[in-house]
Amino acid sequence: MRKRLKGIGADQVDLADLTLSHYKINQGSTLGGLTPTNEIPRLYGVTDNGLRDARDREKKYLSELIEKLNEAFGKNITDTDKVAFAVHVSEKLRADSVVMDQVQNNTREQAMKADLPRKAIQAIAGAMSSHTNMATQLLSDEATRDVFITVLYELLRKDAGADLIEQSRQS
Repeated sequence: MRKRLKGIGADQVDLADLTLSHYKINQGSTLGGLTPTNEIPRLYGVTDNGLRDARDREKKYLSELIEKLNEAFGKNITDTDKVAFAVHVSEKLRADSVVMDQVQNNTREQAMKADLPRKAIQAIAGAMSSHTNMATQLLSDEATRDVFITVLYELLRKDAGADLIEQSRQS
């Protein structure tokens, strides 16, 4: 496995989403050099022992991102608002294939010298105007507000915020 990972250590590989999709059990065969017994082969339940470290690393990473947002915005804005804004702007940038190619194929330092900073400023400005326009429309038009609140209800009821973001990318 190490040859296939090209120098990436086993501790750096996230197997959290790995799913066993196919398996085959041959009765009477040897497994790992052990001789078979009369015991019927079976699969044992999956535990989270191997996943715990990956989840802990993910939580630590997310905590570090929130801490960076706290450094940038201070404590007067809620974490939820900071994260929502960061996700909004990042999704706008994700739609830009040039920026995504630069981010995925270069170091942070190289990406910061390319289109990312300029496009991020454009996305931030766009978010400011689109949010102001939407908020003004929602506060002044009861019919629009009722439709929006219905959408919010559905998002909350079905916990579908991430699914909605994914669907909007495909449209």
